[in-house]
Amino acid sequence: MKIRACLNDIKEWMVSNFLQLNASKTEVMILSSKHDHSSLPAELKLTVNGSPTEINSTVKSLGVLLDNKFSMSEYITSIVKACNLQIRNLWFIASKLSVRLKTQLAHALVLSKLDYCNSVLYGISSKDLQRLQKIENSAVRFIFGKGKKAHVTQLLKKVHFLPVEYRIMFKVALLTYKCVNNLAPSYLKELIAIRKPTVKNVRLDTDYFLLECPPCPSFVNTEKAFSLCSPKIWNSLPFEIRSACSVSQFKTLLKTHYFKLAF
Repeated sequence: MKIRACLNDIKEWMVSNFLQLNASKTEVMILSSKHDHSSLPAELKLTVNGSPTEINSTVKSLGVLLDNKFSMSEYITSIVKACNLQIRNLWFIASKLSVRLKTQLAHALVLSKLDYCNSVLYGISSKDLQRLQKIENSAVRFIFGKGKKAHVTQLLKKVHFLPVEYRIMFKVALLTYKCVNNLAPSYLKELIAIRKPTVKNVRLDTDYFLLECPPCPSFVNTEKAFSLCSPKIWNSLPFEIRSACSVSQFKTLLKTHYFKLAF
């Protein structure tokens, strides 16, 4: 009953804003933990504008595939499949391309998929992170024409590619920089707050670019939220990076910093 009431509220809000709820394109997903998921009824059907709507285990929003446990495994699987297809096709013309052109194709067809909305991948399991890293490794081997067993550490350094883990942190840090400097949407800026110096150390504390760290959550998945991971990543950066004057300068300093940490 609560789900139906929620759908009715959404419908009323859309009507009040001169919008129409399209029943044929409406997807419903119930978020739950592993323990609560087993208590849900096996068959739960809802009606939207008189049309029956089934409960889905995954829904797509802006190209990102979300599952009902927020593990992001389904989305990562779709990325791996799409990237492997592109890399396999690129190998057919690899002998006709220069290293520079291969790098451009890798950026356009592979890394663009790895970087798209990758901030939502913060906190994924090490297994899923390794799956994405293998894609980047395959892209680098394609650029230099190396075999499957070739080591990629030096190759990544040569083309200045950050590992996937640092690419995700880079995106979260960039979004945080835009929030701190009023360059981000209000719904993101409201999730973080600038740290206020204590009264005792107000004269000694001159770092005005630190963020308030919320208390540690009781659920592990909650640590993936932007309001929690953003201050953690931001406060770990040196003052020179956090106080950058422009977005381009921040990105340059940040990539250099993460490049040194990665290699």
